[in-house]
Amino acid sequence: MTHAEIIPEEPLVRLIRNSYDVRVAGPLSMYSEVAGRWIHVRYGFVSDLLSVPFFWRRLVPKSGPGRIAAIFHDQLCVDRPDWCASKMAHKIFEEALIVTPVSKTRRRALYHSVDLFGPKWG
Repeated sequence: MTHAEIIPEEPLVRLIRNSYDVRVAGPLSMYSEVAGRWIHVRYGFVSDLLSVPFFWRRLVPKSGPGRIAAIFHDQLCVDRPDWCASKMAHKIFEEALIVTPVSKTRRRALYHSVDLFGPKWG
């Protein structure tokens, strides 16, 4: 059981025309027990949501459960804050998937995908 929290539960995001990307258009914050701090997604941040190759999108669509967790993960991967190495960013992604909530099977698939194939730093 996690004590992580995402505020608001349904954040305001806008689809960018002629794109699969979204722009964060309202407040979006998460308290992460993994990081021991609040993580705030900045207004205007652009996320491609789940970075899934086109041919896999039927199995793992970019919309639906997991999209909010992906926004936090994307910002951590772009910003690479001093306090967060890639392993921690991936664990925060997994934590956010639990909170959103995403089924255990899908959560494992998404987490292991970013852990194996996602960006690495720190």
